[in-house]
This record gives sequence, structure tokens and C-alpha cells, in this order.
Amino acid sequence: MKRFQIFLLFGFSLILCVTASAATLSGTLDISATVAAAGCSSVSTTAVAFGNVSPGTSANGNGNVTVTCNSGVNYSIALDAGQHLSSSSRRMQSGSNFMDYSLFQDLARTVLWGDGGTAPGNPKNDTGNGSAQGHTVFGTASPTLLQPSGSYTDVVNVTVTF
Repeated sequence: MKRFQIFLLFGFSLILCVTASAATLSGTLDISATVAAAGCSSVSTTAVAFGNVSPGTSANGNGNVTVTCNSGVNYSIALDAGQHLSSSSRRMQSGSNFMDYSLFQDLARTVLWGDGGTAPGNPKNDTGNGSAQGHTVFGTASPTLLQPSGSYTDVVNVTVTF
């Protein structure tokens, strides 16, 4: 009987050893991050179009500058003088004729939008939010009473500094 008890005890211990052993498996965990460049990543524009303008009558038009900057990044948008500046007035050209116009930061058309240098007005300042932010450009064309007919155009360079 003792022999049976020892055998039983030994067998039970062996079962405990077998069930108590553990298996392991291993694998890998990939880690990655992308850090966006500090600052601004894009600028796009929509033209300021005055449409049909009558001689001697001012006309308003709107365009847009859209800027994408990282959240918290301070930036400024400068609009240069265009191709036909004269006596600190922006001008559009049609052949040998010119028509004055102005660009503003506000709907009331009281804050000129320029580059703080040659172009009349100062840059517009803002802070990025990580998404595309639109900035309306408010324009006023000022044809003279004897303004010759034609299609008048100009090109203004946009510079974003951050």
C-alpha cells in the first residue's frame, strides 16, 4: 500500500509539473511618428475680379488667400505692389492705359493690405490652427471718368512669412 501511495504521489507531482510549465511566444511592435515641419506648408489664391466697371464709378471685388500653418504658428501675409505701381498706387494695365486699384484687409475697406514697404499698407497677421485658413482680399477699382475701355490686369505676389 505504501508503494501505491508513493507511486500515486509521484504521478500526481509529475502531472503538476507538466501542467505548471509555461510556453512563450514573441513578436515585434512597430513604433512610428511623423513630425510635421514647424511652420507653414501651403498658400493658394483666388483672383480679385472687379467684373464690368463703368468709367468714373468705383467697383468692389473680392479674392482670397488661403494659408495652412501648424497650430500656434504666427505668420504674416504680404501683398506686393504688383507690376505697375505708380506714386504708391497699384495699377492694372490694358495696352498703354492704366486703372488704379487698392487692396484691403477688411470689408469696410479702411485697412490697406500691402507689404509694409513699396506696396501701400501692411501685411496681415494671423496664427495657424493646423488647417487651411482663408483670408478675404477686399479690392476697389477706381476708373477715371475718361477711362479707356479694355481688359485691365495686374499680378500681385503673395509672401507668407512665419
